[in-house]
Amino acid sequence: ADQAMINKQLATITPATPLVDFDHRVIMPDGMERWHHWTHRGIFSNDGTLVEFQATGRDITRQKLLELKLHDLAIHDHLTGLYNRSYFFHRMERLEQGRRFPVSVMMLDVDQLKMVNDQYGHAAGDELLNRTARVLAAAFRNEDVIARLGGDEFGILLPGTDVVACGEAVARLQQVLDTHNREYAGTPVRFSCGCHTVDQGNKLADALSEADSRMYLEKQARMVERYAARSAATNP
Repeated sequence: ADQAMINKQLATITPATPLVDFDHRVIMPDGMERWHHWTHRGIFSNDGTLVEFQATGRDITRQKLLELKLHDLAIHDHLTGLYNRSYFFHRMERLEQGRRFPVSVMMLDVDQLKMVNDQYGHAAGDELLNRTARVLAAAFRNEDVIARLGGDEFGILLPGTDVVACGEAVARLQQVLDTHNREYAGTPVRFSCGCHTVDQGNKLADALSEADSRMYLEKQARMVERYAARSAATNP
């Protein structure tokens, strides 16, 4: 059971506030996790001394699991399973108010997703997005916030990450991407990337905007390279 939380809740019972209720987990003898809701009432003597607790409880496992499932759906992207746009910005606000600076922000845009959708169908485009998500999940730390922001755009928040560490993260991402593309026979995953790092006192929204601008510049450069390559192949 969540004993520390239970003890903390019971400690709030006083003659002025004799009633407290809360939910907590219970690990059953077979290892299964159950959720219980308990209401505790403190019975006090005339001089304010706690005499006893009276408590009633009920099993709320089904309700709690539904709540947890709905919460999970609310913060995750339905296609890739990564965090969604809403949760990304929620965490960005939390990081800005915290102390885990410097914070690096990364923006990625999957290259040629529209072409894949048009030529091979939206199922192929969805698979490309899912493969991108798997690459990102493999490349970053558990504490990093990886989200699909919509369409072909992804964002990553890297708390406690300075410019040097951010560069190392980009290099690690490239290694994971290269390995993935070598092992997968289908359309290779390609994306454009931009990063920016800020210290405490700077707005993460500004870092996100700068990372987005750098990503766009890289995307434009990639488009020019592809155009030049096609022209060279057509007009040797």
